[in-house]
Amino acid sequence: MERNAIQLKAVIDTAVDGIVIIDENGLIQLYNVACEKLFGYPAAETIGHNVRMLMPAPYRSEHDGYLHNYRTSGVRKIIGIGREVMGQRKDGSTFPMELSVGEAVADGAKLYVGIIRDISERKKAEEALRTSEETMRALINTAVDGVMIIDDQGLVRIYNPACQRLFGYTAEEVIGNNVRMLMPAPYRAEHDAYLDNYHNTGQRKIIGIGREVVGQRKDGTTFPMELSVGETFAEGEKLFVGIIRDITERIRAIEAVTSARQAEEANRAKSNFLATMSHELRTPMNGILGMTGLLLDTPLSTEQRSYAEAVQNSGETLMTLLNNLLDLSKIEAGRFELYDRPFDPVDVLDGIAAIWETQAQRKGLDFFVSKDLRGIHQLVGDPDRLRQILVNLVSNAVKFTSAGFVALRVKRETGIGPKVLLRFEIKDSGIGIDEEVQGRLFRKFEQADAAIARTYGGSGLGLAICREIAGLMGGDIGVTSQAGRGSTFWATLPFDMVQVEAFPENTAAGAPSRQAFAPAATGPLRILIAEDHPYNQKLMVARLGGTGHRVTVANNGVEAVERAGNETYDLILMDVRMPEMDGIEATSHIRKLPHPFGAVPIIAVTAHAMRGDRERYIEAGMDDYISKPVDFAALSQLIDKVLERHRRVPVPAD
Repeated sequence: MERNAIQLKAVIDTAVDGIVIIDENGLIQLYNVACEKLFGYPAAETIGHNVRMLMPAPYRSEHDGYLHNYRTSGVRKIIGIGREVMGQRKDGSTFPMELSVGEAVADGAKLYVGIIRDISERKKAEEALRTSEETMRALINTAVDGVMIIDDQGLVRIYNPACQRLFGYTAEEVIGNNVRMLMPAPYRAEHDAYLDNYHNTGQRKIIGIGREVVGQRKDGTTFPMELSVGETFAEGEKLFVGIIRDITERIRAIEAVTSARQAEEANRAKSNFLATMSHELRTPMNGILGMTGLLLDTPLSTEQRSYAEAVQNSGETLMTLLNNLLDLSKIEAGRFELYDRPFDPVDVLDGIAAIWETQAQRKGLDFFVSKDLRGIHQLVGDPDRLRQILVNLVSNAVKFTSAGFVALRVKRETGIGPKVLLRFEIKDSGIGIDEEVQGRLFRKFEQADAAIARTYGGSGLGLAICREIAGLMGGDIGVTSQAGRGSTFWATLPFDMVQVEAFPENTAAGAPSRQAFAPAATGPLRILIAEDHPYNQKLMVARLGGTGHRVTVANNGVEAVERAGNETYDLILMDVRMPEMDGIEATSHIRKLPHPFGAVPIIAVTAHAMRGDRERYIEAGMDDYISKPVDFAALSQLIDKVLERHRRVPVPAD
């Protein structure tokens, strides 16, 4: 019997778990080695003492009452059941432990056997897991993107708040249901088959890849979404985690960028088309108008002159319409540019008067020009666009006036800072305009009324374009009129006033440097015309040759370079668009020729100047440019200015 007791004691002392035996009064009768390690008390300090010494408050004070209650009532809370409780070590620290208590009788006395296991590590692991789960759930619940977890049957397990915002369903409406409820047709019907195919073949279409798909909200509307799906296992179960992002705004942004790029490409194509068509249309029109003008300078019968004038009038109308449409296109595309340079406003006014005085006299009208430009000699601005505005207003005044007069007036008004403000007025004694329709005059494709349009013609573009140009120049345009009492159209435009030397026209950053050139001071000029169109060649030769100049023709840029290198000229008129070699390239080659051949003045002749073209012309070595159809009065003034600039520069000694 004693041997058995020794063996039992050895088993108890080698047990991994703590074992403590107490009597029915709670006094410790046995306390094994594992307990010593758990509580820090040696057995000698515990045997015979109440077991409550191993408990922290409040359990310590409650223990004896619990034992008494069990003895009197038999109600168990631990005995025969087991539970998690707290133990207290000798140093006062506490730890969680799993306690199971059994009841036994030995020598007629009731004993209680407690098995104790320290579960601190398990608790830490559980707490870490709980914290991890809470963190993961917090991440899922606060994620900006939708997060959804489904099982291998397609049933939704987790559906975060972002998903609720995306789809409009609450979590209660979705969890436990098949995820296909969030898909529109035909994807809804295909989803289960896709899952089955994946389970059977392992072939992936979305899982581990991601793609753009379409989702369907509770209200039936759809939206594009980016879906990435990952596969995982939890407790032996396969789960699929979907990350969902609404890409509606991204699609719109891409479409906007694409549309903008397409619009930009369309504008570029339109500009290129306009540049090409402008040349193709203006060049023959230049020939038609020029040759008709030459024809009118010859002896003609009354009937022949009537026919020729009809051709000229129709051509001028067509050219005006073409110019207006091209200008309107450039304005709408934001490609309309002003080319500021020094000019004499008197030259502009005199040129207009020279043309329109004759036109007015043909209708029996008096034409007056009055100028109050005291102290003004040179302005900086775009004389071509100023001329365009004034010609439009003067031509309208002549067209709508059958008797009386047309007067062009200009005067200086109070300046805007350092700028000079000029007010141009075109007054006539024509049909006048009702006040109620005056506001429509400056709208595109609108005229005063249909009857006037039928009687006088016109596209309704001229005034609209003039207002746009005036605005770009920093000015304004308007009208005062009464029906039957004539009209006064006015334009106020600001200009800088400087000396011509302060703003040389024939220099630009990167422009080729060249030695001074001394054109003929008097007498006829030696002019080389580089032009590929035969009618324009004849026109230029006739017009310039008719005024005494000696004219040579080059049919293209290659021929122009060859002639310029073999003979000295006072001036070259260089068509910009030519076959084999264009005017830009030809000018660059000429500027590389030795003096004096390479220093000859060159004026570009262009059908359609685009954004940056003037700078390109100057950088290539050209001195200035003139547009087709060529206004020979304006060309004569431009030639004088270009040659005058060259004469002012000292010529190097031989």
